[in-house]
Amino acid sequence: MNDLHATNLKQEIERLFLENKYDILQVTFGQKQINGEYINDKCVKFGVKQKLPVETIPADKLIPRNLTIDGVVYKTDIVVVPEKIFTQPNYCWNTGTQSVPPVVSAPVSYNRAKTAILSGGISFSAPPSTGYVNAGTLGGIVIDNFDGKVVGITNSHVGAAPGGSIYEAPTPQLIASSTTYGSTASAYKNIKSYQPSSWDRGSANYAPDIIGNLKRAYPMTSTGTNKIDAALINLTDSIIDTTSWYPLCANFYSATPFASTADIDSLTLSNPIFKSSRTTGPVGLAGCELRVTGTSTSLSVDFGTPGAGVLSFINCLTIESPVTNTVVGSGGDSGSLVYGYISTSPSTSAWKVVGLFFAGDSTGGYGFACRIDEVTSLLAVSAYDGINVSATPSLCSYITLPYSTYSNTVSTVVNGKKYWQVGKI
Repeated sequence: MNDLHATNLKQEIERLFLENKYDILQVTFGQKQINGEYINDKCVKFGVKQKLPVETIPADKLIPRNLTIDGVVYKTDIVVVPEKIFTQPNYCWNTGTQSVPPVVSAPVSYNRAKTAILSGGISFSAPPSTGYVNAGTLGGIVIDNFDGKVVGITNSHVGAAPGGSIYEAPTPQLIASSTTYGSTASAYKNIKSYQPSSWDRGSANYAPDIIGNLKRAYPMTSTGTNKIDAALINLTDSIIDTTSWYPLCANFYSATPFASTADIDSLTLSNPIFKSSRTTGPVGLAGCELRVTGTSTSLSVDFGTPGAGVLSFINCLTIESPVTNTVVGSGGDSGSLVYGYISTSPSTSAWKVVGLFFAGDSTGGYGFACRIDEVTSLLAVSAYDGINVSATPSLCSYITLPYSTYSNTVSTVVNGKKYWQVGKI
């Protein structure tokens, strides 16, 4: 499949989802199922609430057996999927108690502990709303391409606003991405980053746990489609070293590059998947296998927070455990980097970052991740290879631009500097 055809295929999946001619919940390009078992053939899959007898479905609602896209004929598949997808879904390892702080044993306890040197997969959060605790995951350490600094990466809904929610600024406030601490709306630059999360500390806003603050978040929209839920966190040199690229408890020990678009498009049931997260710990090892079953999924995600609600996402990864029926993820896993074994060689360097985990269903049987090629393109980041690079941020500058002109602008260049909008467009 060449790049142009791959792009056209993704656009057709997006069109089918948004048009919703067939009363569907999801559309994806991924692994075909026969009698509930996955096979290594790919197809266009339509996710529905329930399967109905053909004779009860109006002719104009019947999903065709085949679709022709760019002259290529694809088989279709109809599968039952959860009616709602949440960013906080309801286990390979014992995940412990729900107390504050929770009682948990190894290896999950490693993911929830306070760490002196940061790694991927550790407990993390923005400050919670008054009287609450919250939890998410610091997915890993990456490079901000705008200023070359080492930064943390997580979801926008985890680290981009107090209480882990996103919001819409009435007037766009934009920040200089080359020198940032963050933006100004509602003291945006003062949104702190805590490790571990307040839930795992057992105390909200515990000052010694502050590791940095919000640097940049990609705004999400409620009126169109979204591709990523991602944010960057300012860090300092004292909590980063050459091993910080490592996701806790992974069985690979060489720095992981970002997968290319072609790499991600090629994922099948033959490619092992791994993620290390705050709640479920390291998942994807022997006995807890994960696989990508959809490489370009369009779906709706219920963020369950004021000002956010249900948002539409396109070109995402669907992750399941067709091998061992393992829970893919649970509440608090949001923000985790997802790794795929791309090469057929036995080298550990064959592991690559393929996505950023952000949502799942209420059972934990389905997980969804933003593709890392989309994160790279939209948020301007690259993989951290373990070579010493400065993390300590510079000072920032701010501007305010007219809402009438810039209400739907993600970023803009003013006097040679690129500025990013705060919040949701």
